[in-house]
Parts: sequence; structure tokens; C-alpha cells
Amino acid sequence: DLKKIIADYIFWYNNYRIQSILNWKTPQQYAMML
Repeated sequence: DLKKIIADYIFWYNNYRIQSILNWKTPQQYAMML
């Protein structure tokens, strides 16, 4: 189902993708540091 694939990607993008603006950490790792 396309909606599930898109929802899973958005969840991954927002929670697990390493981001340079967060000093190369995932958003979850960065939030744990705060």
C-alpha cells in the first residue's frame, strides 16, 4: 500500500535519518543530548 510506504518513509526521515544540521546525528540522538 502506497500510503504505508510513504508514512514509513516520513517516519524514518523524521526520526532516523542522519542530518548534517544536527551535527551528523539522527533527530532522536540529538534530542537525547538536550
